[in-house]
Amino acid sequence: ERLRGLHMLVIDALQYRTHPSHLSLGQALDWIEKLAPKKAVLTHMHVPLDYATVMAETPADVEPAYDGMMIEINFESAR
Repeated sequence: ERLRGLHMLVIDALQYRTHPSHLSLGQALDWIEKLAPKKAVLTHMHVPLDYATVMAETPADVEPAYDGMMIEINFESAR
């Protein structure tokens, strides 16, 4: 409950299928829906998860990460 409404959630989404040690895209989206962050970034995406396809399949507040992506954090506005 303490995580609900975060400014940003960075969450694993390895592939479409379930995996024993990573979240699938569907599982990650379920957590995003439950936690309702203002923005979510999907990480650790395996080759079958194409960036453009995932962008088209997910809500506007969910963004797939990419190699070299930098996230700016303003700690003053996060309070």
